Amino acid sequence: SILVGHSDSVYSVAFHPTAPILATGSQDNEAKLWRLSDDNQLSDMLLTAKHDDQIRSVAFHPTEIILATGSYDGTAKLWQPSTDSLSLRCVATLQGHKGAVHSVAFHRSGEFLATGSQDYTVKLWQLSHDRSSASCVATLDGHTDAVLSVAFHPSDEFLATGSADKTVKLWRLLPDRSSANCVATLDGHDGYVTSVAFHPSGNFLATGSYNTVILRKISKSDDPDSLSVTLVGTESSAGAVGTVAFHPLGEFLATGSLDNTVKLWKLSSNDGSPSMSSVAILKMPVPDQSAETKKESPPPRILSVAFHPTKPILAAGSSDHTATLWDYSIAQKGGRGRKSITRHHKKRSSRKVKRRVSKTKRYRSK
Repeated sequence: SILVGHSDSVYSVAFHPTAPILATGSQDNEAKLWRLSDDNQLSDMLLTAKHDDQIRSVAFHPTEIILATGSYDGTAKLWQPSTDSLSLRCVATLQGHKGAVHSVAFHRSGEFLATGSQDYTVKLWQLSHDRSSASCVATLDGHTDAVLSVAFHPSDEFLATGSADKTVKLWRLLPDRSSANCVATLDGHDGYVTSVAFHPSGNFLATGSYNTVILRKISKSDDPDSLSVTLVGTESSAGAVGTVAFHPLGEFLATGSLDNTVKLWKLSSNDGSPSMSSVAILKMPVPDQSAETKKESPPPRILSVAFHPTKPILAAGSSDHTATLWDYSIAQKGGRGRKSITRHHKKRSSRKVKRRVSKTKRYRSK
C-alpha cells in the first residue's frame, strides 16, 4: 500500500507490537493510525492526533494501544483512542524540554518513556498506573548537541542515544530507574548520528549517520559500570543514513537513506565473526517530471523505516508525504537485488475509510 493522507514529509513510522496498526508522524503536525487488512494489502487511515508543530517521532507502548509522539513544539504526548473511536485522545502532555523533541521510545516494561531533545538532553518519564500522566524522573546530560535518536535495550537496563555531536552514548539505568550513568561514548561517525537501534538479542547496536551505517557488538564487561563495544563493520551509503531498524528476529537490518533508497542487510556469522551483506535495494518510485519541475521538487528521501512484528512487511516514510508498505518475503528466501522487495500497489485515501473505524474496537486496550 501507498499510504496517502499526510500533507508533508513522513518522519516516523511504527508498527504496534500486537495489533494490526501502523502509526505515522509527519511534518504536517499530525500523527495518523492506519489499520492493516488481514492480508496486509490495504491500509486504511483510522485516527489522527495533532501537535502545534511538526511530529518527528512516534512509538507504541509494548502492550497497550498507547501512542507516544515527539514534536518540534517541545512536548511529547501520549494518545489513546477515544471512546467513540473517531479520534485519538491526548491523555498526557510531557513538558520539560527546552527545545524540540526529536525522538521517543518506550521501555520494554511500558512503565517508562525516553525522550531526546534539541536541548542536548534525554529525559526519562515514568507513566502512572492508569497512563493518565507521566512524571520526569531523570534528565541525562552529556551530549554537546541535539539528541536525535533514543532506543532502549530489549532485555537489559541500557539506553542508547545518538546525537548531532557525532557520538553515540550508552547509559546504564539505575536499579530504581531514577537516573542513568553514561558507560560508553562511541565515536566513528563523520556527521550527525540520526538513528540508533538495538538488535533483538541485545548483542548488537546499529547507528546511522552521514554516508555510513555502523554495526557494533555489545557485551558486558567485568566492570558493572562499563560495556565492551567492538566494531563489526561500517557500510557506506550514497546518501545520509537517516534511519535504521532491525528485523524482529534479528535476521535483517534495514537502512533508509536520503538518496531515496532502503537497503536490506542480512546479518550472518562466518567462523564466529558477525558480518552484514546487502541483499536487496528498495528505491522509491519518482513520478515523471519536467526539467523545470525537477528543479523545484527534489527527489523523495527516505526518512523512516520499520519492520512489521510478524509479517514480511517493511514500512518506509518519505519526504513525498507518503508511507509505503513493501513485501520482502523473497529476500527472506535468499533472493537478491531490487526484485527481492515488491511494493503493494493499491493506494488508500484517508477520505474513504471513516466507516471502517469501528473495526479497531476489538484492539483497544482494556
